[in-house]
Amino acid sequence: MMKKEVTSLLARNPLVSGLMTQLTRLDRTGANQLRIFTYHRLGEPAVFEAQMRYLAQNYYVASMHELMQVHAGGHTLPPRAVMVTFDDAYQDFAEVAWPTMQRYSMPAAVFVATGFPDQPGRVFWWDRLEAAATQTERRDELSTPVGNLPLAVPSQRLNAYKKLRDYVKMLPHEVAMAYV
Repeated sequence: MMKKEVTSLLARNPLVSGLMTQLTRLDRTGANQLRIFTYHRLGEPAVFEAQMRYLAQNYYVASMHELMQVHAGGHTLPPRAVMVTFDDAYQDFAEVAWPTMQRYSMPAAVFVATGFPDQPGRVFWWDRLEAAATQTERRDELSTPVGNLPLAVPSQRLNAYKKLRDYVKMLPHEVAMAYV
């Protein structure tokens, strides 16, 4: 009974149900296929936990080493193979993702951008935006292309960052860099 209730609860979460729906569709493609789940930043830890639990219970989670062996020849992937990767190695990887992956004995591939190779002092726009939004001394509203965003408390500043990030993501890179 408890398992059905948990499954039902997870199925109502759009992020988890979307994952399950996409995986079910992809399962029809056959063996020796690899589905890669790429994370940048994590949202709610409980949602990530549910996603990893689902993958661990229903799929074979391959490591980068295994993928290299397949690429070199002589090895094949088992059915229902997936890989979990993380871009940029933010703090939430260390605090949320890695402990969760270890609990489920799942390998992870982490791609760490150490900066712009040709300009070591340059910072990524998303990091600049997050620092500006979350560390600002302002406590009034900020007028932006996505509306007036209150900055009075930390949760509002984080919300402002998320809204502006989503907006800036849609801009061409040069425009985004100039905007932030």
